[in-house]
Amino acid sequence: MPHPILPGPVPGSCAEMAYLPKTPPAFQGDIQHDLRDHLGDQRLLTLSDWVGEASTLYLRAADILRLRQQDALAITLDADERFDARSLWVAHDHMAAHWRAHRLPEVMAGRGRLSWPPAMLCNPVDSYRDLTAIFRQWLQLQTSAWADQMPDVLELFLRAVVGDHTRTGRFYEAELYFTLAELYPVPGVTSLKPLRTGRAA
Repeated sequence: MPHPILPGPVPGSCAEMAYLPKTPPAFQGDIQHDLRDHLGDQRLLTLSDWVGEASTLYLRAADILRLRQQDALAITLDADERFDARSLWVAHDHMAAHWRAHRLPEVMAGRGRLSWPPAMLCNPVDSYRDLTAIFRQWLQLQTSAWADQMPDVLELFLRAVVGDHTRTGRFYEAELYFTLAELYPVPGVTSLKPLRTGRAA
């Protein structure tokens, strides 16, 4: 007796197993959809690490200058470790796009290994956990560079954090995005800074 013909794709076929991205590409050639989605899925933990590093650097500087008890931003950072993750959502995704476009090819150049000085990681190149760890380490390096060379950027970043997505906070979020877009360009993405109409109330 002949087997019945099954309608539609056969279970387990390639058509059924095709990956459907959850996030849109940020630039032409942003084709590693699964990694992009993974970085998005890990966004909250990445932001927690990033804010922790930035806060530590700022408070250390405030201690050195003996301003920790007088500086309003330092006092606010000391008062509450919580923050509204929405305040850095756009900044995170922009930095992740820049990293995928400009740094990921260097990381993947190890021919089967993840290349990140000072050592070669022996994990296969599809290890999302290790790629995410390298992205977070890169963010920390950028934040340290801000503290040393561009303290205004570090302060802007933390003002967006303590703004907690309020009206004032959103002003700093926008300023932070335009600053990062200039410092860390993404191929094919232009972000023209709007004319200033005064600081937020």
